[in-house]
Order: sequence, then C-alpha cells, then structure tokens
Amino acid sequence: MLALAGRNLAGIFGRPADARGFAHFGAQFAREVSIRFGARSLRKGCECSQARYGQRRMPLSALFVGPRKTSLADGQLLVDIVIPKASVGKPAAFLKFGLRKGQALALVNAAASLWVDGERTTFVAPRIALGAVAPTVIRAPKAEAFLAGLTISPEAMDKAGRIAASEAKPISDFRASADYRRDLIAVLVKRALATAYERSTAQKEHVQ
Repeated sequence: MLALAGRNLAGIFGRPADARGFAHFGAQFAREVSIRFGARSLRKGCECSQARYGQRRMPLSALFVGPRKTSLADGQLLVDIVIPKASVGKPAAFLKFGLRKGQALALVNAAASLWVDGERTTFVAPRIALGAVAPTVIRAPKAEAFLAGLTISPEAMDKAGRIAASEAKPISDFRASADYRRDLIAVLVKRALATAYERSTAQKEHVQ
C-alpha cells in the first residue's frame, strides 16, 4: 500500500524517482509539499493526520509553518490527506509559472476550484490558493468572497485575480521582483478560474 501511495505521489511531485522509497516521502514532504502540492490541496479544504504515539487530525493549512517547513515533529509521520466528500469531483485547475520547464522552482503557483449553479451562470463555493508568494501556501479569501454568488464572466475572473494578488506577500529576489510576481498571480488566477469553469461545463455536458 505504501509503495502504491508513493507511486501516486510521484505524479504529484512530477518526479518518478520520488516513488523509489516511500520512507523518503517524509523528508521530501517537508521540503516540497508546500511548494508543489499545498496549493492544490488547500483549494479543496483538505485535512491531514499525523501520528507518533496516537493519531491527530488537523486542517492541512496547519501543517505549513514556513518556507520548506511543516509542523511535523521528530518521529511524527504524515499518515493521510483527506479530501472532503463535498469537494470530490469539484472542477479545478492548477498552474505553475517557472523560469524553465521540468523541476524548476515556481515563481508563482495558483490553484482554483469552483462549482457552478444549474444554469452555469454563477460562481458557487469558489476556492483560490497560491504558492511561492508568501511564507506558506495561502488561500485568497477576499477573492473567494468577491466571486461567491457572482455572475460568471471574464471580467469577474480578472478582478478576482487582481484581488488575490493583493492578498499575497511575494518577495523580490534574483529570479523576479515582488511586483512581477503579483502580476503573475493576477494572470494565473484568472486562467485557473477560466480552466476550472471550462471543466465544469464539460462535466455538465458529459452528464447530459
């Protein structure tokens, strides 16, 4: 079972080598999950369990405490990540922008998920998460609140992207300035929302 989980996680991290030893996942998780996996999971409101002498369930957001750091103590092991039943099958999208393809660290990660109403015209339960633009993976609650119940349109997605950019705390470094990262956030959030909406439409058509 652990080997199978490792192979599945390799798809998340994008490197088949990560599946060679599942025991390595604990250390790999602490270094990379907040960068590569966190945004995808926070958009769905995931929880996780950690164990040492007993088991403890907590929001996945509580696992991230800083850059490449988690709240796992010595001897503790991540034993599961639970996706809420209400989020299973929810149309979603994840986008990464890096300076090169492959295993490059992202300048910005953006993930979005949403439901639509029966007429496919209104945002329902939108969720937006951002990675590599703050000390930890973050949600964009102001952008989510702006979209909830709003008529779906490119203009609404564009404004939500700009609101999400204002909620982030990117840094300037040798790879990009904070202002450039904010511009990327606005663009990627808009594109992620548009992709999630396209997938919701495709799901509806498939059901019909």
